[in-house]
Amino acid sequence: MIQYNISFAGAGKVASALCKELYHAGFRIGLIVSESENSGRLLADSCKASWSTNLKFPDSTGVIIVAVPDHRIKSVLSTLKCRPDTLVVHTAGSIGLDVFPEHIKRKGIFYPLQTFSKE
Repeated sequence: MIQYNISFAGAGKVASALCKELYHAGFRIGLIVSESENSGRLLADSCKASWSTNLKFPDSTGVIIVAVPDHRIKSVLSTLKCRPDTLVVHTAGSIGLDVFPEHIKRKGIFYPLQTFSKE
């Protein structure tokens, strides 16, 4: 199995659920970026990742999952910094690919078709 180094922008319900499941499935989680230190550090600690408020992702990042509230996606994507070949996806089913800025070349939508709770 290919092991991607996955990072997250966001530490809410969707990010927490996806991060924990991917970690328990054997994927490496590199970085959790969150404005909230409490939820960001808690999620990072649960999957042995680093935590930051800075949307600059290390070169080792293969996939970035942007799991933030829908109204914040555009601003997060425009601020995000990563390698040109990093795959960046968001988790909003109501927002298309057109929200991605030009500097993000590999992009997609990873829309989980279910409701998430913290538990």
